[in-house]
Amino acid sequence: MEGTEKPAAIANYVTIMRILGLLYVLGALLFFFFPDRVLWLMNLIPKVIRLVEVIPQSSEHFWVPLATSMMVMLAIIAFSAAASPEIRILAYMHMASKACSSLGYLYLFIFKARYFAYLVGFLVDLPIFLLVTWLAMRAFVAMKKDAAAPEAGPADATPES
Repeated sequence: MEGTEKPAAIANYVTIMRILGLLYVLGALLFFFFPDRVLWLMNLIPKVIRLVEVIPQSSEHFWVPLATSMMVMLAIIAFSAAASPEIRILAYMHMASKACSSLGYLYLFIFKARYFAYLVGFLVDLPIFLLVTWLAMRAFVAMKKDAAAPEAGPADATPES
């Protein structure tokens, strides 16, 4: 596909992967350098509407490197998928990560505590999972169609008499 116009489905996938990659880098920086401020922001809405609970501030930061490493990994996956959209495993890893985190947050919200932060995690990661899945499937179909389309070239030329 080099040197030719990419189908819209592939171009959209590449663009969104680049945007998500940038957002994941930003998330990694925020989670690592400002974890207390992230929780503080998450607790603003429940303090006002009181329908859900605030998540307690943590005095330890054991999970900060793990959350940061996940965001870095997702950034690398997203940027790699943008550079090489034909490598399907990148999309599948992205989908698996977002499915796991969104379902994990939903589980925690339902069975552990009604923390607003858990609800936010679910409501952010589930749409990302759905978006990546939809875009990737459309791009993969477009790549398959593009690969099946006959190329115009010397084999199609008619001999001159």
